[in-house]
Amino acid sequence: MKRVLLIGALSAALAACNSTTLALKTVNDLKPGVPTALTSTQTAVVQSSLRKALKDPDSARFGTVAAARGPDGAITVCGMVNAKNAYGGYTGEQPFMGTLSEAEFSLRYIADTQEQYTGTVAFCKEVGAVI
Repeated sequence: MKRVLLIGALSAALAACNSTTLALKTVNDLKPGVPTALTSTQTAVVQSSLRKALKDPDSARFGTVAAARGPDGAITVCGMVNAKNAYGGYTGEQPFMGTLSEAEFSLRYIADTQEQYTGTVAFCKEVGAVI
């Protein structure tokens, strides 16, 4: 029941996302990965890619970043970023999620509502990338 509620909440949260909406697996396919430490090069790739998606790339302040290698070998990266919005004010830490290949980070989304925030953090915990 807890998994169904989690996926339901995450689905509702992600329904409001823009074109970078994450495609979720079914509840039975969602398996936790193994927590994985990112190298400094991998961290730089993630941060560089994430900055490109921000209104003010130079304002990015990164918080916790966690990664997990899934059963299929894919690395899911979750983290927190605080950056300036179009009005020049900091938004507060927002969770982000994406996948990392050898030299490329594909940002899936940055949560921008409370519902997305809650769903993203729960999803990241479920896959083993606790933020």
